[in-house]
Amino acid sequence: MAEQKTETPVDEQLSKALNEIDVLPNENQEIVRIDSDTFTFTNVEYKLIENHKEAFDLEMMENRYTDYLLKYDYIVGDISYEKLRLRVFYENHRRGIPIDMKISNLEDYLVEYCSFGCQYFVFERVDKEEKDPDSYFKKKPNNRNENQRKSNKQQNRNQQNRNKQNRDQQNRNKQNRKKVKSGRNKPKNTKKNDQKKFHVKKKESTNNNVEVNKSQNNTKEIAKKQSEKKVSFKIRKKTD
Repeated sequence: MAEQKTETPVDEQLSKALNEIDVLPNENQEIVRIDSDTFTFTNVEYKLIENHKEAFDLEMMENRYTDYLLKYDYIVGDISYEKLRLRVFYENHRRGIPIDMKISNLEDYLVEYCSFGCQYFVFERVDKEEKDPDSYFKKKPNNRNENQRKSNKQQNRNQQNRNKQNRDQQNRNKQNRKKVKSGRNKPKNTKKNDQKKFHVKKKESTNNNVEVNKSQNNTKEIAKKQSEKKVSFKIRKKTD
């Protein structure tokens, strides 16, 4: 009986020890603890360099974690009203980064944007990228997207060429219509001019006839006068 009593507390201690041992990491798990200060976030290694007032909680971090955080050099989390907020920072030597996103601005951020004396923690990326964010955070373009863009460009060019050809054809058609209209109007104008000329000639001929008639009348009058003079001369008798 005494032996059984001594064995039971040992079994309890073993069960507690086994429960405290970390479970083997799951491949699908995004955050995995390697040791007390080292973690992997989606197979990227980060180190917990500061844990003020034991702020880090793995469950809260898993609920707030996204892959978007991996492109930054530092991940800072602060707890206020029992909620976790995450903020990211870059190294100070990065180019093209605003000052408020560099790690040197951490103290100002804690004073200005966090509650006084709040709990916070800081993770630092172990293997940092040497290039600036503008170059190494851009996604590599897919060949499919490039081919799609090329095909779209080619289609746009073809469409532009077709529109040009249509416009040129429309302009040609307009010019041809104008030429046809001008050709149709020309003979009509010539007829009108001929009629005008004919009327003018008529008027001129009538004027000439009037002048001829006047001249004939004048010659007749002159002849009559001469004949009268001759007759009067013949009738005149001598007086002794």
